Amino acid sequence: MSLHILNKKLNVKNITFSIIFSLFFIAGGVLKVHASDKKESEKTDKLKVNKIIIVRKCKNSYLSDQSIRNCIPYKTGEDFNPNKTSRLIRNLYDIGKPFSYFNQVQVMGKVLDKNLTDLYVITHEKSELDDVIITGNKKIKKKEIDDLFKFSDIHAINEIDLKKIVQKIRKLYRDNDFHLVEISSELKTENNKTIAYICINENKKSLVKRVFFKGNNNINDKRLREIIFTREDWILGFLNKAGTYRQENLDQDKHILENYYKSNGYFMAKIVDTEVKMDPVSKQYAITFFIQEGDLYTIKEVKAEGNDIVPQELILKVIPVKCGNLYSAKDIRDSIEFLRTLWGQYGYVFADIEPVIVPDEKNKTVSVTFNSEVGDKVYINRINILGNKKTKDHVIRRKLILEEGDLLTTTAMDISKDRIESLSYFNPQNGANWKINRIDDKTADLDLIVNEIKTGRIIANMGIGGSPKNLQSITRSFKIGASAYDTNLFGEGLRLRLDGEWSKEEWTIAFNLTDPWFLNRPIYTELEFFVTKSDYVNELKNVNDLKERIIGAFVGSGFTTSRYSWLFKEASVMFKLGIEDLEHNRNITVTDNAPGSNALQAILRRRFQDGTIISLINKVAQDTRNHGLHPSHGYQWSVTPKMGLAGGNGCLSYMKIEADASCYMPLIGENTLVFGLHGFFGMVGSIDDKIIPYRELFHIGGPASVRGFLWGQIGPSFLGDSIGAKKAFFINAELIFPITKSFSVKGAVFYDGGAGWDSPDLDRIPINDRGLIVNNHFEYRHAIGFGIRMLSPTPMKIDWGFKLDKKKGEKVSELHLSMYKDF
Repeated sequence: MSLHILNKKLNVKNITFSIIFSLFFIAGGVLKVHASDKKESEKTDKLKVNKIIIVRKCKNSYLSDQSIRNCIPYKTGEDFNPNKTSRLIRNLYDIGKPFSYFNQVQVMGKVLDKNLTDLYVITHEKSELDDVIITGNKKIKKKEIDDLFKFSDIHAINEIDLKKIVQKIRKLYRDNDFHLVEISSELKTENNKTIAYICINENKKSLVKRVFFKGNNNINDKRLREIIFTREDWILGFLNKAGTYRQENLDQDKHILENYYKSNGYFMAKIVDTEVKMDPVSKQYAITFFIQEGDLYTIKEVKAEGNDIVPQELILKVIPVKCGNLYSAKDIRDSIEFLRTLWGQYGYVFADIEPVIVPDEKNKTVSVTFNSEVGDKVYINRINILGNKKTKDHVIRRKLILEEGDLLTTTAMDISKDRIESLSYFNPQNGANWKINRIDDKTADLDLIVNEIKTGRIIANMGIGGSPKNLQSITRSFKIGASAYDTNLFGEGLRLRLDGEWSKEEWTIAFNLTDPWFLNRPIYTELEFFVTKSDYVNELKNVNDLKERIIGAFVGSGFTTSRYSWLFKEASVMFKLGIEDLEHNRNITVTDNAPGSNALQAILRRRFQDGTIISLINKVAQDTRNHGLHPSHGYQWSVTPKMGLAGGNGCLSYMKIEADASCYMPLIGENTLVFGLHGFFGMVGSIDDKIIPYRELFHIGGPASVRGFLWGQIGPSFLGDSIGAKKAFFINAELIFPITKSFSVKGAVFYDGGAGWDSPDLDRIPINDRGLIVNNHFEYRHAIGFGIRMLSPTPMKIDWGFKLDKKKGEKVSELHLSMYKDF
């Protein structure tokens, strides 16, 4: 009879447990233990598990036997394996992380014969956590503390766990500037139920009240305070965490200060020490940085050989390090990055740039040599696209200007990245990134790693006012709507949109399906259908009842110019052919008998004529914006001529042209503050003295043109009713900034201005009534304001515009709520 004991001690998160495998025989009440030799060990390896027996000590009612069995990797009849035993232990300790249910776990085996053993899993379980009672916390609520741990999810506890909880609470207090917090704790257990008591003495908040600098003879304190993280407390310190003391911030501040000095000519500058003192009475901090500035050094000589690729003279002209300049560590870093980019443009993407800096302490000068080991040109072996769960590979690949076998250049990588991000299928923050996997000196694989976002939605929306993108919309009151759209349908790049909107003045149902790459070629195709019904009761105050119904259908096709085109690279050229049927409810009658009412009635009757219009539209456009929803740089422009010809014996015919352009540039960071500028100009005229439909005239004012004004308020009017303009112009300038990191909410401040002028057919008005026409000549009106753009829970744009040239009888401001879309 023999017993073999294997005893291993492991430490997992400060919890000691043992894995004990025992092969034992009991005979006559005598237990003998012998050391196992190699042969016995070999026999142990061949043992099979007969059955698994769970023995629970201090059983925790929150944990079931089945939960334990689910963690056991053994099955009856399997060979015993020490690796599985270790995994079994780890699995059990993973239950209920981060605190677990167990003080100790043992695994033991009882040999039944030469080939079988029973496996015993013995758990020594922690006592059940019944409650956590926290006292003394006044400045930090229990919810904030509970958010750290979610106490409701902790079902077992011991002293080690309690210490971890206390440590995290202490860190929470220190993060909120309570550096003198005192925390005591204890566990009280009865009938295997434990209550954790945590007593907090918050003490006084400790803030950084003063920041001093010693040894800064040439750079003043104010400038140094501006560049470091550790700031002095002030009345609005909560906005930028001024006054907060963090040791890690001090370490960064030392690096920032040293780098600042070295970037301003002080080659030998050092931050020799920092001193943190707490006032014994006020308990507030004073921090002192001890600086050794040294002398100013100038650049004596700069070398940067071009390795027969680029002449050294040209390199020296464009890098920021120049002879005669003060030494600058920043300029050194910028020069290294410039050279890496330069060599990458020629295909040397693995170029190594090593700056050699030789100071002359006697003359206080520095000689700088940039040694470039460019290596071999690198060619692309394979391009792998990763992370695209929905978007098909070919949809992404057709935006790349790189192909397998091409020379790998940083320029081509950057252009391809911008083109892919412009699809708007990927996260605006690092949604597409390159990773170069070097194979050998001359070849590399490229991984394009994309992070997709949802491109399809079914949403309900509501708002007040007109559309921010449709100049023709007359909606002014409350409106509701629903949309179903996907800009990447089936992952094929198809764009589908179904819209329905209703308001007191107007309702619309619209369908649009667009394929920018028909048959995977740069051929644009589009199919559109819509029904719109409008009630002009609010827009035309002198008319009792006027309703207009338009049914339209369009088909379109076009192409995109090559990226190698000498003019308008990757511009889209589109042609659309469609038919629109206009119908009005009755002959228009102006209700007021005031002077000029007959003239207004004649104007409106002429412009609201029933009929069918056959439309031919041509659109030429180019879009280089880096993102469709969240652009930060690039531009877009479009020119759209439109011809409407009367169908049958109709009287509606016109020619119209619209030009639209916008550009974006980042002012701070890539997306922290973006400037956007948008402009529009349009003209319309009749053909053969026929009639221009009321809707095709320009009615400037509202969220689609000049915010702060009502629809049609900037332009020709008669007795207070907008009669439309043949010419229109407006601009929008915005400063856009994200409010949330995900860009789901953005803020903006804006300036809008514009005019509409020259209404048609005014020569038909009697001379005596022409004095009632207002704003028929160019008169620039403008407004400023601010707004919010939200993508979730529903796309919404809220703009509040204030007139800068308010006239008598006008409101000072207008609030516009509409569906969100950038210009």
